[in-house]
Amino acid sequence: MKQPPKKRTKTSHNTAVEEKSKSLLLSDYRTSWFIKSNMQTIEIAVDNETFLVHKGVMVQNSEYFATSMKQCFTESDGKFTFTDINAKYFALFVGVLYSYSSLVPHAPPPPAQNPEAMTAKTVLRDYIEVYKLCDRFLCAEIAVYIRGCIYTAIGNGHRALFRS
Repeated sequence: MKQPPKKRTKTSHNTAVEEKSKSLLLSDYRTSWFIKSNMQTIEIAVDNETFLVHKGVMVQNSEYFATSMKQCFTESDGKFTFTDINAKYFALFVGVLYSYSSLVPHAPPPPAQNPEAMTAKTVLRDYIEVYKLCDRFLCAEIAVYIRGCIYTAIGNGHRALFRS
């Protein structure tokens, strides 16, 4: 009697699927920072605070960090130290970088309909300090977004003063 053909083992198929899905994740900058690697995070010391930030997020959004992570620089080991930056503003900057690594495209907020009746959600100085960090770390695309936020905040503040 003829025996049916043997079934393939699922382990070889699963590894092929895992490798394919892993390469798809690595090819998309929005998801590549989720993948574990030898050097998944970089350590950034700012004003007596230490930030552990995903390397993929920093490299994708900042030309400064992308260039600094190359072999010929001392920072290529994944450790940065900045003594002239306020930790609060650097944390806000990193938050913007992470949110910019999402699927949703960023657009500055629309002007408020009734600005005198609402309190400012973000202090204008916070926007300006983050904008300065975008300039320092060469984040051109994010700087355009932050500049739009600054213009909206200035416009809302001006209209609130004018109407009151």
